[in-house]
Amino acid sequence: MSKDPNELLFVGLDLATVAGMAMISEDLKSCWVYELKGNPYEQFFQIQNIICNQPAVWGIEELHIFRNAKTVRSLAERSGFIKWMLKGVLKEKVMMVQVSKARKYIGAKNKEQARELMQCLVVNGGTLTDNHSDAILVAQMVAREVLKIDDMNQAIVPSVHIGILT
Repeated sequence: MSKDPNELLFVGLDLATVAGMAMISEDLKSCWVYELKGNPYEQFFQIQNIICNQPAVWGIEELHIFRNAKTVRSLAERSGFIKWMLKGVLKEKVMMVQVSKARKYIGAKNKEQARELMQCLVVNGGTLTDNHSDAILVAQMVAREVLKIDDMNQAIVPSVHIGILT
């Protein structure tokens, strides 16, 4: 993403069986999004391969909708594992983010509206998923917090690139 290996990244994760990951550059000029597939262990190693030891501040979407006990347990275990690996093993800073609050800042009422609003930012073709858009919002909230930006609109990146994992 960056030619400077010391550039700080703001990374957002929307964790699920198919997770969304967004990385925003320190200058807030570009964003790359990825989908991570597999179990939490496999997803963690996909994250490591994408980040390549670049410094980052991480945001993980907080659980906010309770569907059923099995889904909540699965998401909590996945989120806990990834958070522990980032904080405990890699010694990274991790924040928990309410994505509903971020959606409100951009005027979106739900995942679908947020995705539609952000789709126009995609510069390399492709279609954003709900996981992508939520991950972008989480990363924007992290950037807003770290850079002490009062207006969420100042944390919105002008371009989004959809990455493909090989």
